[in-house]
Amino acid sequence: QDIGDLADLSADADFTVEEILGVSAAHRQDRSSASRRTFHVIFFDGYFADSEGRQENVLGVSIGDTGVIAMFKPVIDTTSSARFVEQTTLIHEFGHAAGLVNNGVALTSAHHDAPNGAHCTNDRCVMYYLNEGTAGLVSFIQRYLATGDAVVFGQECLDDIKGAAGK
Repeated sequence: QDIGDLADLSADADFTVEEILGVSAAHRQDRSSASRRTFHVIFFDGYFADSEGRQENVLGVSIGDTGVIAMFKPVIDTTSSARFVEQTTLIHEFGHAAGLVNNGVALTSAHHDAPNGAHCTNDRCVMYYLNEGTAGLVSFIQRYLATGDAVVFGQECLDDIKGAAGK
């Protein structure tokens, strides 16, 4: 199938990194340059697939330094707080795409959870590694809603952002 033709994509399909990048290449209207970074967020009516097959717990992915973020609606919709899960997943994946947690933006403190990739060691930060799966993220959201805090990033990631901005 021509992965660039969205009309040909079936619901409940599996999407590999290559297929996600193919959809982005066919439909992305703006590209990054040396002086400007762009991002392309795509919502799929399907699931992420890797070398092990369909990943029914993956809410979203940020693909390397491409600026492409894929969100997987069937996984998001299985949660009890789909609206908050979708928003928080997008923030988490954007954090990856923007370079947080030693993924391009320099660390200002030792909070990189190296065994778990580009994630924060602070379990109260949206960039914590368990916030990539459904159960972990729902727990994070419930705790976040109970506190009433409007900021989902931990202080360590906020400090990295300030450092990158020169503040």
